[in-house]
Amino acid sequence: LADPYVKGHMGPYRFKTKIQRKTLAPKWQEEFKIPICTWESPNVLELEIRDKDLFLDDTLG
Repeated sequence: LADPYVKGHMGPYRFKTKIQRKTLAPKWQEEFKIPICTWESPNVLELEIRDKDLFLDDTLG
């Protein structure tokens, strides 16, 4: 089983969800508000699903 969480960022704004312990089917019901400063440049939201480990977290997707 995994201990997944999501890390994300858009520009300088970063966020991380809570860790869902011992599951392969996590459900995050969290909200993050990221301000859009300008529509003139692309706003790219990057998300990374990670597995929390003792020393080094693995990338799941």
